[in-house]
Amino acid sequence: SLIKSWTITNTIGYEEKCLEILNWMDDNHVIGMNRIVYNETMKACSRSNREDAGDLAFGVFNKLLARYKRTNDRQFRPDAYSYMILLTAHTRSCESHESAMKSQYVLFDMMDSNVPTDTKLCNSVIASWARSGSDEAILRAEEVCSRMKALSIKVDAICFNSLINVYAKSNHPEKSYKSLQVLERMKERRVTPNSVTYTMLFEACKDDDGFLMKVFESCIERGLLDERLQNSFRDYGPACLKERLNGTIPYVWSENANRGPAGPSRNQIRTGMKRGSVGGDVSKFGWAR
Repeated sequence: SLIKSWTITNTIGYEEKCLEILNWMDDNHVIGMNRIVYNETMKACSRSNREDAGDLAFGVFNKLLARYKRTNDRQFRPDAYSYMILLTAHTRSCESHESAMKSQYVLFDMMDSNVPTDTKLCNSVIASWARSGSDEAILRAEEVCSRMKALSIKVDAICFNSLINVYAKSNHPEKSYKSLQVLERMKERRVTPNSVTYTMLFEACKDDDGFLMKVFESCIERGLLDERLQNSFRDYGPACLKERLNGTIPYVWSENANRGPAGPSRNQIRTGMKRGSVGGDVSKFGWAR
């Protein structure tokens, strides 16, 4: 309760207070300690927004794991929530190869330990590779997708969007071609793209007019050309594309436009609108309340 109280205060250095309390409880073998105490301390570290938040949380996790191995007491065995907090601590501040590698290590350790792993956690690691600036980002992100497939974890539209973003931010010489291959994989797995998908594809292909035209044609075929995409194609597309966008935009080009996870936008959910075809049930993404 004391650790929770310090976390709620959100005062500068509260994570240090939480670590201090945990260490005191550990050193004095306080009766009633369990994994919850360690989880709450990791949560405090994760929320601190410190650059070393992931390392702090990992240190707490190692204490929990060491105590479980020492006592063989199941109440100290790391659970899914322990791993989730640790993963969040690493992915939240990820801006380097090392940080992304640590987040992937945690995810794969979860998988190898048979800890329940879901699509959202996997996507957070893929997204961390997009932010990492690493030369290995594509290879590592594809590794995550391969592990997901092997474990029958669904690779949804959000994961594919993050993967395309990894290609878009890379220096791969064939990133335009490779990103369009990811779109084909979405079609093969019957995953419905959304306007975000085409925004990521635009970023990956904007330096190649030929591939950019393919992205545009696919986008309007699916009716996903929203206002943001219109502006992007108008500003950076080839001359022939700018001419097509200067006049009135046909309604069918944007009838299904949305930026939700293969489903309606938050505003459409809120107002009960039904515009065009949508994807799967959005409640499982945590939007519906």
